[in-house]
Formats: sequence, C-alpha cells, structure tokens
Amino acid sequence: MNKITKFITRYKNARRLGLSYFRTSTFHMPETIDFHGDAINLEFPDEKGIFIDFLSIFLDDDYGLTEFRKNKISKIIDIGANVGFFSIASRFFFPDSEIHAYEPNLDLESYLAHNFSQLNIELHTQAVGNKSGSVKLDLMGESNQTRVKESGNGGTEMVSLDSVVKELGGKIDLVKMDCEGSEWDILENPESLKSVDNISLEYHLWANQKDHDYAKDLVMSHGFKIIKHLPSSEFGIISGSKN
Repeated sequence: MNKITKFITRYKNARRLGLSYFRTSTFHMPETIDFHGDAINLEFPDEKGIFIDFLSIFLDDDYGLTEFRKNKISKIIDIGANVGFFSIASRFFFPDSEIHAYEPNLDLESYLAHNFSQLNIELHTQAVGNKSGSVKLDLMGESNQTRVKESGNGGTEMVSLDSVVKELGGKIDLVKMDCEGSEWDILENPESLKSVDNISLEYHLWANQKDHDYAKDLVMSHGFKIIKHLPSSEFGIISGSKN
C-alpha cells in the first residue's frame, strides 16, 4: 500500500468512527469512538503497542474485516484479545454476530470489561491453544507482547481450540489469533481448524525461526484461500477464507 492510498484508507476509516486523521504524528488515541451513532468509551493502558494496534485494526484493517463482510459471519472467536480492539471492530462490521474474546492476562480484565460493556461481547479470561492445560504468563513489557508457557503448576488455564469450538456449537465463522507464538501449535495441528470457515492471524517468526512462506503454506493446508498477506520482518498477518 503506497502512502497516498494508506492515508486515504486511514482518513475514511477514521471518519466512520467519528475521528479525524491527517498524519500519524498528530493522531492521538481516542477515548470515544462513534459506533453506528452511539458513543463507545474506551479504556486502555498508556502503551505504544496499544496505539499501533488501534491503527492496525481500526484504521488500516490489517486483519481484513472488510474482506470478510461478503461472507456470512455470525460466530467469532478472538484469541489474544488484549484490550479488545479486534472484537470491537468485529462488532462494528458484524453487528448481529456472537463474539467470544479470550485473553489470559488478568491485568487487562478491567479494560476489557469496560470496553465490552455496551457491545454484548463475552469475555473469557483464558488462553487458547492446541490442547487444554495450565500455562504461565510471561509478561514481556507491553501488554500486547504477553506470552504463555506450558507449565504443570501454572496459574492460568489454557483451553484447546477444539474444546472451544465444541462448546460454541461445533462451527465457527471467523477465528482471529494474535497469541505471541502460540499460533504455531494450532496451525501445525491438521485437525485444529476443520470447523473454522475464515481466519485472520498474526504469526511470529521469532517463535519457530521459519519464514513467511511456511506460514502461508500452513494456513493453506487447512483449506483456506489467502485473501490478504502482510509480511514484515519478524511477524506477518494473514487472512484466509474457505468460501
């Protein structure tokens, strides 16, 4: 995306939220966004990563929510919700959908509870992985970099994606993953995404020392057609659909 196209995209998407965008250096995190005519108040920690995530999810649409609008999306799982921006954006695009957000970092629970209070988004304070068990949180500094490590005496519950899908009726229209390396265990299990029709994920190359093609091939091996791929130096974002 060139600079002019990126500016136009950010400008238009900001206006839809009742915001003004002219350049990144003068744009500040909003405390309120316009949500189809209703004011939604946001709470979040003062972190650079939160600012970057807001631009990525709301103004750049890096996770491809616009692309998914042509599909029937009625049930969404947000794995690694952080302060809830993806879930909120999903509610904006899919107002009648059922949304479940999973975030194991309890330091973010009050922000999530506040941000979801007007939007009928269900919060689960659990990690999601390839299998159920206990994990230990590894707080890396900013909240969006929190990682989990499998630990028999860990104080945080991890539930398998398979169990989540079964609990929610056996079929998921859209799964988003941003779980700081834990995405590979899910992607490398050939059975994990059989009941998922659309996916959008941030993958992290530092976690397995693979490359962008490996990530694309894994997503396609589950039957997804790649509709958007944004590779970067240490990570990338892929959106895919089986429709």
